[in-house]
Amino acid sequence: MKTLFASAIVVAGLQIPSFAQAPAPQIEGKEVFKNDDVVFHQIDEHAWVGSGHMMASESLYLVEGNDKAVLIDAGTRITDLDKIAASLTTTPVRPRRLSRPTSARSGN
Repeated sequence: MKTLFASAIVVAGLQIPSFAQAPAPQIEGKEVFKNDDVVFHQIDEHAWVGSGHMMASESLYLVEGNDKAVLIDAGTRITDLDKIAASLTTTPVRPRRLSRPTSARSGN
């Protein structure tokens, strides 16, 4: 009985790391940029999806409109991400920063 219990613990311990490091999903589309931090695939004429390697396969999205493009990012710290995004689209990528309202910062 003790041997069976010990075997179950060993098997369970071996399965946890394989679950925690599941491979990133395969992304359809042509690979258009790759470095040590991120890979971008073009999924249609005006949209790209990026997969980061900094933490846990972060997803980033770049969508191009008529006048500008938007980069949807969950706060990754990918080096030169703004320059990478600008190199993929012909329209300017407008930076958007989330910030608290002025009254919240001043304590009012």
